[in-house]
Amino acid sequence: MESAHTHRSPERLKIMIVEDNEKVRGLIRYALSGDFESIIECADGADALETYMEHHPDLVFMDIQMPRLDGLSATRLLREYDPSAKIHILTDYDEDVLGTVAEAVGACGYTSKVNLHELGMIVSQYADRM
Repeated sequence: MESAHTHRSPERLKIMIVEDNEKVRGLIRYALSGDFESIIECADGADALETYMEHHPDLVFMDIQMPRLDGLSATRLLREYDPSAKIHILTDYDEDVLGTVAEAVGACGYTSKVNLHELGMIVSQYADRM
């Protein structure tokens, strides 16, 4: 008989939000509206690298367009550091080519910010795979 606890519950997840706009970070946090172990916020990709190495979050929501270090470069560097890192790109740009590029640098998924209401479902999907 298969155990009912073959995945991690979302309440046990550490989530990191990487977004340069403080108001958008707040919207993402609100959209997550879950009870997580912790939600860590970073303002750009450079901060994300250092913070990831310190906290080792289970799931990262990463913006693309940011100062100092963009999200695609940060994703590539994080995946080089930790090949098992789960990074989901959130962006204003809803273009298929960006999804292909995001996948090429190691992102596990891609969502337009107009679909923030889907974040709870996205977290559950990642939790089911952990």
